Amino acid sequence: MGITGTDVARESADMILMDDNFASIVNGIEEGRSVFDNLQKFNVYVFTHNWAELATFIAFVLLQTPLPLAIVGILLIDLVLDIPPSLALTLEPPEPGIMERPPRKKENRLFNIKSLARSGYIGLFIGSFALVWCFYAWSQTGWSIGQPSMTDYTAYLKGTTMVIVGIMAGQLGMLIATRTNIKSTFSVSLRHNKWLLIAILIELLILFSVVYIPFFSPVFNTISLQPLDWIFLYSIVPENTSCLRQLSPFIASFLLFQEKLSYLRKKKYHYSLNLSNVITRLFYLLLHKPEKKISQVFL
Repeated sequence: MGITGTDVARESADMILMDDNFASIVNGIEEGRSVFDNLQKFNVYVFTHNWAELATFIAFVLLQTPLPLAIVGILLIDLVLDIPPSLALTLEPPEPGIMERPPRKKENRLFNIKSLARSGYIGLFIGSFALVWCFYAWSQTGWSIGQPSMTDYTAYLKGTTMVIVGIMAGQLGMLIATRTNIKSTFSVSLRHNKWLLIAILIELLILFSVVYIPFFSPVFNTISLQPLDWIFLYSIVPENTSCLRQLSPFIASFLLFQEKLSYLRKKKYHYSLNLSNVITRLFYLLLHKPEKKISQVFL
């Protein structure tokens, strides 16, 4: 006890209740779980746009295209545009039922294979979406995939601008989707976290400034976009949110299978897994056990 306890008891204790109230232990555990969850959400959100940026460089190398996203555009996204929303995400209130969960395992980490997979497939989806509109804008001037340069510099700037705006549009959908891991995304009101609304407004204000203020155009390789371009690019927001919810069960099943395989390897069991084995089990799932989950067939 921090108030009535003796000095000897306080020095030898692992935990001290400063208010001598045992309910503070429960409040502390709830706050700790909330902080851990929010940091995991932060990691997933931040790594998502890194995967999206990686997709642009993969296209640049494999498809022999002009560079869709310049280095200064990456710095703009990483160090300016994505900072306010990511910080606001760490201020999310505790999710309902957070104290009803069992204690997490000691092996659980803030960033694990589940977080990597979740940010990976959504980030590549966002990057591909932005590249589609970039290539469409370039193709209006006669450009085609396989041409590493463009003669129309204005069209090139429009494409790079659409990549930046497209990635940030996808990140907005990701921001909304990662706010909860338990309830439906659309059941969590934005009013529960006022800092999130402020961060979104700041992000959009900076993005509009970069696109429409002439001073920033030569700095960030941007050009003004038409209102219809914004509508097309931000159509990814609800699509990205629903995509995350639909694919999460399949990713979870795959990760459960990976965890089981890792467990068997640690126990030194002889367990062989190859491509033919995976294909055979998937066909078994589709043909004989369509009502079963993937994890039940593998495990």
